[in-house]
Formats: sequence, structure tokens, C-alpha cells
Amino acid sequence: MLPLFPPRHVYFPSSLSHTSTVILLHGRGSNGPELASELAESRTSSGRTLFEHFPSCRWVFPSARPRWSEEFCEELGEWFDPVLLEEEGRDQGSEQGQGQDRDRARRAGLKESVEHVLRVVEDEARRLDCAGDGDGHGDGDGKKKRRIILGGLSQGMAVALVAMLQLCCAQQEPEPEQKTKMRTRLGGFVGAMGWIPLAEKLQSLLDDGEQEKALGFFKSNFGISYPQHHQQQQQQQQQQETSRESKGKAPLRESENKDSSPFSTPIFLSHGEDDKWVDVSLGKTAHNVLIRLGFQNVSWKSYTGAEGDGHWLKEPEQLDDIVKFLEERFNEGS
Repeated sequence: MLPLFPPRHVYFPSSLSHTSTVILLHGRGSNGPELASELAESRTSSGRTLFEHFPSCRWVFPSARPRWSEEFCEELGEWFDPVLLEEEGRDQGSEQGQGQDRDRARRAGLKESVEHVLRVVEDEARRLDCAGDGDGHGDGDGKKKRRIILGGLSQGMAVALVAMLQLCCAQQEPEPEQKTKMRTRLGGFVGAMGWIPLAEKLQSLLDDGEQEKALGFFKSNFGISYPQHHQQQQQQQQQQETSRESKGKAPLRESENKDSSPFSTPIFLSHGEDDKWVDVSLGKTAHNVLIRLGFQNVSWKSYTGAEGDGHWLKEPEQLDDIVKFLEERFNEGS
């Protein structure tokens, strides 16, 4: 049985067409509607909101389900308990029974949240694919699916990064696992004021030359699984390819696209130099780990003077850079 998450909050396209989708995850103690409201009050240098810059974009704001926080001794809207999770790198469970209980607790939050985000990504991919171009027909070549941007702020960035790594792993799976491969490829990733979970574990594997193990670390250690409906999606795509071949057309293969590698996914990370809640060094570490994992297009930028003790988007500079990044991604998908 799937864990229940609150309904996702959506800003629908203000134009008649739906050509792109951005999925953004909120930080710890917040929720989707709150993040959307805060973004609606933030302005770029042109005096517009992010939503106004992209009238044909669907903005999706999932919410974490309330969890009991060991740190604050209350229920919070958080994607996982960071205190429990980071113990993964220090506590190997010296007490057999207690160690197993803590292992389950520390893994449950991240596993459930990442699997939920993967379901949202797949749902939005199908929705965008079915949107068509105004003629009632879907986009068979998958270009629109590459107009999906995933990202997050603070803890939301941490969860979104793990979800992106799972999508990357799915693209890299060899036979016979290929039959369960997820075909959705992100058009890009945008993260701010965040970090990558268990960075020390990943860096240790990378230091030992274990790049593949580092890439698949979260799947193998947390048991993260892909949405069940992706097998049906794979069968449909195989049927489409069979139909094309019977008509003398070349099959639709991702490998024919020079940018088909999941490692070519454009990534933009940013952070406040004076962030008092999530130190900027954690954001820089995430940037470096992604490069060492093999991602080829990872950019980084830092700012000073943002509101909320530096733990919010710097107006208008950081918002302007996010707009520029999204414009470039959506133009690539056209």
C-alpha cells in the first residue's frame, strides 16, 4: 500500500497551450502551496513572477507528508528526518535490534518521498505527452517529456537530487533489467539552498573509483523502486517502434539523440553565501559530487543578501538566473 501524500498544488498555464512542466519541492517545515505562494510574491528584474515568464508552463508543487521530527519533537512537513538519515554514515547499528529499527526509520522517509516524486514525474510526463500541440495528438517522439524540469529548495533539493539519480540509473540499466526501464528523461534540474544526502558516503565511493556504486547507492541501499506503471509505458513504446518498423520507418531510439545520455541533463545549482540554515559549503559539495558522478553540464552560482537569513532566493538576481536557465531548456526542447 502506497503511503498517502497531500495533493499536489498546481499553477496551471495561463495560456491555452501546455508546453512544459516544472516540478518544485519545498523545504523542511513548509508545503507545496506555501512555496507556490512565496514564489508568486517574488519578482525578477522585469517585475514579473516566474509564472508570468512562462505562460504555457504547468507548475507543480508536491507536498511532503507530515512526519514526527526527532529534532523538534513535533510533526513537520518534511521529506525525511535529516538527523536520522545522516546517522547512516556514522552509526552501523552496534545494538542488533536497535540498529535494525533505526535503519528502517532512517530509510523510510527518503525512500517513500523519492518514490512519490518519481510517481509525480511520471504522471506529469504522461500529462504533458498527451497535451499534444493543440491538434489532439500526443508527442510521440518524446520531445515534450524532455521539457520537464525537476528541482527543489533546501531539503526539497536534496530529495529531488536523489530522484534525478534514480532516473539516471534507470536509463543506465542493462539487459535484462531494461524491460523495467523508465523512459522519462528530465529536461533539466534546478536546485537552491540545498545539499545532496549522505555526501560523505558518495565521496568515499568515488575516492575508491566506484562511480557506478556511487550512482546506484540510494537504489541499492534504500530499496527505492520505480512506479509500477512504467512497465506498461515501456510496452507501449515497444509497440510504437514495431509499428514504425513495419511502415519502413526507423525506430525511435534515445541513442539517436546526441544528448540522449542522462549525464547530459543540464543542472543549475545556486546558494546563498550567507545562508545561516544550510551552509553554502553543502551546496558546493553537491555540485562537486554531481560532476564526479559524471554529469557533464552542471553550473553553480552563489549570492549574498537574500531574505530569511540568506535561506531564500535572492531577488532579482537569482530569479533572473533561474529564468535564463529555464528559457534555455525549453528552447532546446522545441
